[in-house]
Amino acid sequence: GFHECARKSTKWYKKIFFHVLDTVLLNSHIVYRQITGKEITSLQFRTNLMRGLLEEYSTLRCPAKGGRPALDTPLRLTARHFPSEVPQTTSQGSKTRRHCKVCLSSTRKGKERRLTKHMCVPCNTPLCAVPSFEEYHTLKNY
Repeated sequence: GFHECARKSTKWYKKIFFHVLDTVLLNSHIVYRQITGKEITSLQFRTNLMRGLLEEYSTLRCPAKGGRPALDTPLRLTARHFPSEVPQTTSQGSKTRRHCKVCLSSTRKGKERRLTKHMCVPCNTPLCAVPSFEEYHTLKNY
């Protein structure tokens, strides 16, 4: 199957960018399967690619210098976390979704309760892949 980057955008150049990105990912998945001979789903290929890029190129944030030290720094702000899928339940099966913690408690404009199939396993927290996952792990008061 083919998994598109689901983006709602009115800007034409963003639509073209994500279409080209989807095409590049599909082509690279096909080449990967031909070279390695491994049968892997497109979704699993994208997940493996994302993990590999994050492990290779992500850097730990340096603590801020100066000012008063924080009284408590939650583990979610210091450790490395990766998104994974919410485990399936018997009642919902592969359609298992949970409410995103950031979307539920956010102070952003347009606050809405969103269901997501992604979560952070070490934090045991359901989070939308974009932008909630990053906000939850980088902002103290998301």
